[in-house]
Amino acid sequence: MTSLSVPQSRGLRALALALTTCVSAPALAQTVSLEPLMMTTPEGGTLTLSRIEATDTNLTRDELAKLFSKDAPAAEKRAIAEKAKAARLTLGDVVSEAKDQRFVVKGLEARGVDSGRIARLSFTGAESTFKNEQGDGKLAINGLTVDGLDLSHLMAAAETGRFADGALKIDRIAFDGFEGSVPDSKTPKDAAGGNLTRVKLGSMSLDASYAGDIPTKTAFALRSLVIQPAPASELATSLKGAGLSQLEMGMTFSGTYDTAAKTYAADDITLSLAQLGSVGLKAELAGVEPVLFTGDQAQRTAAAMGLAFSGLTVRVVNGGGVEKALAFAAASQNKTMDAFQAETAGMAGQIIPALLGGTASAASTGAAVAAFISNPKSLTVTAKPKAGPLSLVEAAALGDPMAVVARLAITAVSEGAAAAAPAPAPKAGAAAAPAPKVAQAAPAAGKLTGLAALNAVIGNTVSGKNSDGDAGVWFYDKKGAVKQLVDDEITVGKWAIKGEKICEEYPEDDEETCYTVEVSGNVATFADEDGNGRRYTIAAGNAKSL
Repeated sequence: MTSLSVPQSRGLRALALALTTCVSAPALAQTVSLEPLMMTTPEGGTLTLSRIEATDTNLTRDELAKLFSKDAPAAEKRAIAEKAKAARLTLGDVVSEAKDQRFVVKGLEARGVDSGRIARLSFTGAESTFKNEQGDGKLAINGLTVDGLDLSHLMAAAETGRFADGALKIDRIAFDGFEGSVPDSKTPKDAAGGNLTRVKLGSMSLDASYAGDIPTKTAFALRSLVIQPAPASELATSLKGAGLSQLEMGMTFSGTYDTAAKTYAADDITLSLAQLGSVGLKAELAGVEPVLFTGDQAQRTAAAMGLAFSGLTVRVVNGGGVEKALAFAAASQNKTMDAFQAETAGMAGQIIPALLGGTASAASTGAAVAAFISNPKSLTVTAKPKAGPLSLVEAAALGDPMAVVARLAITAVSEGAAAAAPAPAPKAGAAAAPAPKVAQAAPAAGKLTGLAALNAVIGNTVSGKNSDGDAGVWFYDKKGAVKQLVDDEITVGKWAIKGEKICEEYPEDDEETCYTVEVSGNVATFADEDGNGRRYTIAAGNAKSL
């Protein structure tokens, strides 16, 4: 990812100061105005307010002046802010200037100011320019409107200095976006095409509904964020390899809090990327106490301990991104895309069921992922606790991620394939139904490492000598069992993939032993954690009928 050089903006801090001042204003009896004001900032710059006027305010001119005075005591300012009312507070243009920087907010205005609450805060536009060693940057910012802004809780928290105890309430935000360019700090100014990264945002919106101070519904949308990197930058090079000249993305979020059930549902979290596709999430939490929204930091932390996971759905819709990723990975391994795609699908069909415990639903999940890789349209994966909501504290206490996975019912559906119902438990004495088969690619020429090597071992038999020098045979079935034959004695253990290693444990072992695996042709080399390796010959399937 490219690195953008954007200086700490004194202008933004100045804007924050101006907005705080808006809250500290006026309403109800008289119109009060001040002369245009220029202040020196702590960094040595200047902040200029072209117009200060409070309409129908309960503040005197002296009180209004104190709100904008850097010399007035903070406690006195807070007291004035807490009582301030005004039908409208106008600041006009706010200009912040410092060395090589200028930030202008145009038409800044607050309406319906009432003791830390603002019915509507808006500006008509803003401009930012700056210079540094990497080059010149500029942003043209369009209009912003904020409705139902409530800063009263933050103002109360300011009394103690514990701002984390405060909460911000906003009913609605409508932002008309921005456009500009900023220099890439890792790209020379004289590089071909320059070093400016161009950015543009179409719009952003936020809508929220509350029950008292508790947000019951929230909807957010970020539309058409475009990043066009400098032609010679690292990001541009990476994008070019994927056949892209820019990134264009959007994001949506919607959430619902049920005050009676004390559940929170993230109904939609979707990230969309042009020419690539989208990833969407849905999730639900139980045990969500109201104090999580209304309490102080300590109360929120305590309440978070009672959260529980109820379900998660992930949906991937391919828009060309899967093909681009497969082509890039195939090229890096000197393989054709078709061969690499088949190999990857085969690995998914074997490794995923093993990771999920080798059950029938695990096999169908692996088959769905393999089908998606083979014909990438859409993939939906759902995870739900098997026995009601899973406490997040309990999940953390389990330690091993695979122990958490064992508590979940995980299913997957690829577009074009029907959802597989969980297989019924076999009757006593009956053999379990075999897992659905997934087409396997022919072993690739050359050396395989990591998951590709493990894929060549799982479901097959290896033979050679163990660490004691005894000849043996090992069969790694696809359900996580390893059957060992040494000195005519069969021992059954279990195996699991952790990272890119295969870990084995037998009944007589005190702990598991993990190996990295390399495969060349039909020879597999297992290396332990000390780097000591042994070679084994691979035979297809359960060659010794273990």
